[in-house]
Amino acid sequence: MTCMMRLEHKLFFLIVATFLAGCATPNPVGVRAKFDDTKVRSVTVFPAYSLASFGLSASESAYVGRVYTEAMVEWAHGAGLQVVTLDELKANLGDKAKQSINDGYPPTLPLDRAFEPKEVEFIGAEVEMVQKLSELQALPTDAILVGEIVYQTEGRCEEPATEHSDRAWVDGQQEMEDCLVSHFQAKLVHIPSGETIWHNRALLERRAIASPETRLRTIKQAVAMTLQGAGGATSVLGTAAKQSVATRP
Repeated sequence: MTCMMRLEHKLFFLIVATFLAGCATPNPVGVRAKFDDTKVRSVTVFPAYSLASFGLSASESAYVGRVYTEAMVEWAHGAGLQVVTLDELKANLGDKAKQSINDGYPPTLPLDRAFEPKEVEFIGAEVEMVQKLSELQALPTDAILVGEIVYQTEGRCEEPATEHSDRAWVDGQQEMEDCLVSHFQAKLVHIPSGETIWHNRALLERRAIASPETRLRTIKQAVAMTLQGAGGATSVLGTAAKQSVATRP
């Protein structure tokens, strides 16, 4: 993949902006109280989505999305969960169920605001999708695992993101300004209600020269930190498997 967008001094401010947006939501990380006793043993993994291109070409964006999704699937298998991918699910669905997915996914909202109970008298399209699929008995798992790529780029980081949020971690040579940034959030979504069981987010800032290897490692570790690090989904899983992916830089 060709070199991603270089943001130089603007990168720091954009990272802060993504955290300010995340901090604005009242929705907490971790397991929601009403689902404290829920034990998830199987998941349908929906592809990671993003609401921005981050300056990437269409092919680069598709590649990044695949890497994040594959990391989610890898984590779920490692956690001992039974896993169904969206492609596998669609292969056995009728036209009505497929249309429900097309209508409701990906969400048009940031993930911290999607799959949430609404105080107004309407149901979000993504929640309606889950409910319709459940009515059609089209979801064979306990929950849906979905993730959003909040931010993905390479550039120069003047100040560490840890100075502005407790959901950020910095790795690599601290004196370097060259960096890769992977900001990710994920949810487990309840079937049949379409409500959030668990939510978490993490930003990994790796101080290093960008390369295909460091890019892949940064993305995979950001996903692992979100899913099994601080605030991770381990407590709600009905499995005893231990993860092998590092959750700290």
